[in-house]
Amino acid sequence: MTDSAYADLVGLLLSHTLRFGTELQLQNDVEEILTAAGIAFIREHRLAGDRIDFLAGRVGIECKVGGGPSAVPEQLLRYALRPELDALILVTSKHTHRFRFQELNGKPFRVVWVAGRL
Repeated sequence: MTDSAYADLVGLLLSHTLRFGTELQLQNDVEEILTAAGIAFIREHRLAGDRIDFLAGRVGIECKVGGGPSAVPEQLLRYALRPELDALILVTSKHTHRFRFQELNGKPFRVVWVAGRL
């Protein structure tokens, strides 16, 4: 996926209102957005002992409505070490997950914060 396609994917997710009562609700909304946009993806993709919520091309998308502010970056860093991923997106409702870093292991990283757009 090119840098512009990655930016378009982030923009696509930011352009929608996503439900976040549960992580499953959030994941289902992301799936609907990707499907409607014609973006091929794998849901619950296995990554060497981990499982990322979505793999869209070579972009990993993780959805979080819970989890501590230290556990989530550790999980994302493990994902960033995987050679099959070129970029990561965290879709979250938690204020404490609004990380400021824009790269993980040299790979582009963005947070799509869904709670601030109600």
